[in-house]
Amino acid sequence: MVNMPFQNTRQAVAETEAEGPGWMDSVREYGGPVAKYLFAFIAALMIYLFVVRPIVQWVTDTDVSDAQLLQQLPKTVGELEREFDQNTNQLPSNATQLLSANSEKAVQLMRSWMSQA
Repeated sequence: MVNMPFQNTRQAVAETEAEGPGWMDSVREYGGPVAKYLFAFIAALMIYLFVVRPIVQWVTDTDVSDAQLLQQLPKTVGELEREFDQNTNQLPSNATQLLSANSEKAVQLMRSWMSQA
């Protein structure tokens, strides 16, 4: 077994100070802020290329099969209101046809309603 003395820390610090700052130190000092913004730019570019652009293309491209798919979707409130308005416009004509066909029964029904009120 051989005894070896520990390296003198003063001597190690003096050797590194004598060499001056290394190239890694200068990269850390000047490249740190640049690297931060470069990383943010690259991340934003990747999100745009792989997320936003494909979604926009998917939404804007329409095929015949997409139109058929849209017909299978539930109706919107506006479409339901339009259908309801069309059906309510047909009711008076249907009611007048029924009244003209069964006028005696219609008169009896009206009399029973008025007697209950």
